[in-house]
Amino acid sequence: MTPLVLLFWLFVLHFIADFQLQSNYMARNKAPGTSSHWPWVLTAHSGAHAAAVGFVLSPLLGILEWVAHGVTDALKCRGALGGPEASFHIDQALHLAAKVVWLGLFLSFPGIFG
Repeated sequence: MTPLVLLFWLFVLHFIADFQLQSNYMARNKAPGTSSHWPWVLTAHSGAHAAAVGFVLSPLLGILEWVAHGVTDALKCRGALGGPEASFHIDQALHLAAKVVWLGLFLSFPGIFG
C-alpha cells in the first residue's frame, strides 16, 4: 500500500474507534477519578486504537499508539489541554498527529517497524 493509502486507513480507523466504537459508558468512565475502574476503561478504549494501528502498520507501533492515545485522553479528561471546546480539538489533532508520526517511523525504519 502507498503511504497515502496507509494514512487514509489510519485516519478512518481512528474516527471509527473514537466515535463509533466508544460507548457512552466508556466516554463517561475513562477519565481519571470518575470511577474505581477508570484505568480499565481508558485502557480498553486506547486498545481499540492500538489494534487499528497494529493491523495497518505493525504491532510495535500499535503498542506505542496504545500508550500515546491513553496519555492524550487522560490529559484531556484532566483539563490539561484547555477548556472543553479547545481540548476536544487539541485532542483530535494530537491523535491524528500521532498517526502521522507512526507512519513516518514505519516508512523510515522498516527493519524495526515493518
